[in-house]
Amino acid sequence: MKKKRTAVFYVPYTIIGGSHHSLLGFIEGLRPGWRTLVVYSEENPEFTRLYTGRGVECRRLEVPGILHHGDLRRPWRLASDFLRAIRGLRRLVREERAALIYGESFLGRLMAALAALGLPTVSVGYIRMCSDLGLLDRLTYALADAYVVISETVLRAAVPWAKMRPRKLFKVYNGVWLDRFSPGPADLELKKSLGLEGRPVIGYYGRFAPFKCPDTLLQSLAILRKRGRTEVRLLLVGKPHEAAYPGFAAKLEQLIEREGLQEAVVRTGYVEDVRPYVRAADIVAVPSDLEPFGRAVIEAMALARPVVGGNNGGIPEIATDGVDALLVPPREPEALALALERLLDDPELRGRLAEAGRRTVERRFDMRTNQRKLRALMGFLVRRKAGPAA
Repeated sequence: MKKKRTAVFYVPYTIIGGSHHSLLGFIEGLRPGWRTLVVYSEENPEFTRLYTGRGVECRRLEVPGILHHGDLRRPWRLASDFLRAIRGLRRLVREERAALIYGESFLGRLMAALAALGLPTVSVGYIRMCSDLGLLDRLTYALADAYVVISETVLRAAVPWAKMRPRKLFKVYNGVWLDRFSPGPADLELKKSLGLEGRPVIGYYGRFAPFKCPDTLLQSLAILRKRGRTEVRLLLVGKPHEAAYPGFAAKLEQLIEREGLQEAVVRTGYVEDVRPYVRAADIVAVPSDLEPFGRAVIEAMALARPVVGGNNGGIPEIATDGVDALLVPPREPEALALALERLLDDPELRGRLAEAGRRTVERRFDMRTNQRKLRALMGFLVRRKAGPAA
């Protein structure tokens, strides 16, 4: 019986977002031909519960002092901590005889590339953010065997410095499980428990990050209320991450208080299964500014919920304005409010966009297609590194 290859996935940061659900799809797609191991650094019970609940083996690699940039006032200590972390990851790769190591986030990509140096292990860096790219990423790109990007938006951000070695750069869109994310009615008991029964609901799902513009959405809600739409409720599903975005959660709370939105905003915090909460919404808002892809968009479309999204970044690669979503300029509360009000007032339009959105996802973002592409790509990269004799 042919022995399974081992793939190590190094994910330093563990705040749950769309990237982790995409990564889980990637990992599940490598089975049964690969053994997979997720290595993480930032302690988060929600992260380990999510992965182990899907049957993924997890181990923690402690990297004291280097998460969230460490203490820049003590550079020698920072360098020492970084080297110790590299040695630990490299030792794990050698002990596991990993055929492939995957790194996410700049720190993950850099450590994965360094851990594989001089070993027959393929190093793959994954880029899910435009803002990650910088001078140090050029060094990491030079060291890695391949980089995978999730959209044309990210590809365009990478090309200016990656074009010298384009054979190392690959684009693979995220996918969604069409059977898991199937259309269906709202759970009335859930809506009742949230105080949403009989109310029009706008849903926001994901991290409270500045580039995702939840503040713009709150400003739009305030505009709707000033126009007399006091019955509308905003369902916020997710939680802030103070270490990554210091002070941003406090800014949102101040905005809610200043605009008098306390009764109109319903918060759930983090939820492990977002689907019933998306189904509880009449409209899903993804008002991001330069969203690298837009996983919340394809999940809402798969669940047949109409989407209002930002018209730049990766979202226009997914959706077409007026066909399967409404797209508006980011950071313009008035434009967002107008689009939301248009959908609130037009159930026929909501239904048409919802049906078209589901068809778009079925045609272009089926997780099985995503998995086939990634599985073929990983096999190709391993064979390419092994050479003709493999």
